[in-house]
Amino acid sequence: MKMLDVRNGVESGSSGDYIDMMTNRRRELLSTAFEDSSGRWVWYANAWSHGIVVSAEEREIYLAFNPIGFRRAIKGRQATEPTRPYWQTLQRLLSATFLGRDPASRQG
Repeated sequence: MKMLDVRNGVESGSSGDYIDMMTNRRRELLSTAFEDSSGRWVWYANAWSHGIVVSAEEREIYLAFNPIGFRRAIKGRQATEPTRPYWQTLQRLLSATFLGRDPASRQG
C-alpha cells in the first residue's frame, strides 16, 4: 500500500515505512525524559521532578515503550538528582513533539 507524503505530495513506500517513522518519533519523544550526566542516564518523571539514575539497559526498556518493565526495574530507588532547568526541558519537549527529533539526542 502506497502512502501519500503530505509534505511534498508524492507517494512514498509502504505502510511499514509509516510505522517505522512513527516508532522513531515516539522514541524521540520518550527520550526527552532522560539526561546524559557524565556518562550515566538520569530519568525524570516530569519537568519538575528530581532525577533517578538509570542504566543504559533500563533506558532502552523505557524507550521500547515498556512502562511496567521500566517501573519494576527502578522500584525502590530514590530521586537523587536535582531538577532540570524548566526552559531547557520545555524546548526539548517542543522540538521532539513538533520536529520529531530530540535536540539532545546522540543519535544523528
